[in-house]
Amino acid sequence: MSDLRDIDQKLALLAHDLRTPLSAMRLTADLIGIGTLSDDQRDYLRVLVSSIDSLSVMTTELVNAASKASHEAAATRVEVLRILKDQTDLFRVSAEQKGLELAVDLDPACVGWSVDRSGNLTRAVAALLHNAIKYTESGRIVLRASPCVSGSNVSHTLLQISVEDSGPGLEAGEAERLFRPFVRGSAGQDDTPGTGLGLWGASELLKELGGELQVFPGKERGSRFVITLPARRDLEIDEDPMDEDFQPERPAPEGPLDARILVVDDNSTNRRLLLALLESFGAECVDVASGAEAREALSRERFDLILLDLNMPGMSGQECARAWVAEFGDSLAPIIAVTAAVETNDLASLRADGIRQLVSKPISPASFYRVLADALSGANDLVV
Repeated sequence: MSDLRDIDQKLALLAHDLRTPLSAMRLTADLIGIGTLSDDQRDYLRVLVSSIDSLSVMTTELVNAASKASHEAAATRVEVLRILKDQTDLFRVSAEQKGLELAVDLDPACVGWSVDRSGNLTRAVAALLHNAIKYTESGRIVLRASPCVSGSNVSHTLLQISVEDSGPGLEAGEAERLFRPFVRGSAGQDDTPGTGLGLWGASELLKELGGELQVFPGKERGSRFVITLPARRDLEIDEDPMDEDFQPERPAPEGPLDARILVVDDNSTNRRLLLALLESFGAECVDVASGAEAREALSRERFDLILLDLNMPGMSGQECARAWVAEFGDSLAPIIAVTAAVETNDLASLRADGIRQLVSKPISPASFYRVLADALSGANDLVV
């Protein structure tokens, strides 16, 4: 049991460490979206942003699952249609490169149904689409979804999601052992690379959601993998996420931020990206790489806001804030902490040490602008 706990903790640490590059990738994509793009470039950027967001959700769920956080805290509830659309967009390029058609047949009655721990479903659907494309040489792949019940006054149902391909199919008896680890079907015994973990992993992930994964022969040839899992809905939700047009999150402020901001972060990439974003808001910025450099800047210059990374070598961000409050008192600018690990920070402790607000990575430019504007106006909410 202790070995399993160690593995969980190592996975959580890996997921935690992935948040920083994911945040940088997300912010970079948003900055690219500010510029002029062709329709194709904007479509590609949408897929990139969606993929980054999916990975961010997965890392959050891995960290929370391995921590003492409650099941509710670990849950990330997302509409199933959004997950399916994002995954088909992600794999459409791979399908087209092989000359395959990737079709989508989603029952309109799926609108509004959502699942907790959405990263599990995302990973399972991705595994099925990846396998279907890998083992199908010609023809089409169809992703379908429908609820087992319908009606506007129903709040729980079972959803069925299937991925059907026109590949080689399965030999007799293979379906019974296909969801075991390190087992591959006969189609995977040729030169096609693989480990035999994808279907087993997808099945295990779905079990955690109370669902199951089964495989059946395709209608003509190939295979049909069917996910069945419970879903629920908020009865007031009636929007169709499939109709949303993607627009990169433009930092479209009501006006430029008339502020001088000190950025404190030991990671040069993070500083460069934050500076680019802040300058697009119209702010004047100074960046430093440590608490010591920040103290020098605070001693000689006036700032309206301080953006502070919490995870720095030497003096942590929280230690820096405590020391600055003691030294500069009421003349100190409001401190906004920026971190990829909101759940590991004690909010009361941060507040006591003088940190006004806590912004979670990956940063949403539009939300970030509002945080800065509110802080300049004296608002005092902590977590954003």
